[in-house]
Amino acid sequence: MLVVSGVDLMGQRSGANRRAHHTDEFEYDELIVRRGQPFDIRLQLRQPYDPELHRVCLELLVGESRAPGVPRHAPEP
Repeated sequence: MLVVSGVDLMGQRSGANRRAHHTDEFEYDELIVRRGQPFDIRLQLRQPYDPELHRVCLELLVGESRAPGVPRHAPEP
């Protein structure tokens, strides 16, 4: 089984994700992205990743609160 030992959301204010999403001027240190635009994250694994042996699935939860009727659960294959 593939074991994740760390996740880097690459959300630094001066980082590529924040610049690409035009959120680098916001006064937060967390990852801030815009809906519908791609972003990068880095997974740190305890062993080498082999796409023939391993399958990676991400489950993204966005925000602590949301507008009524807007899901905050976004499973990704």
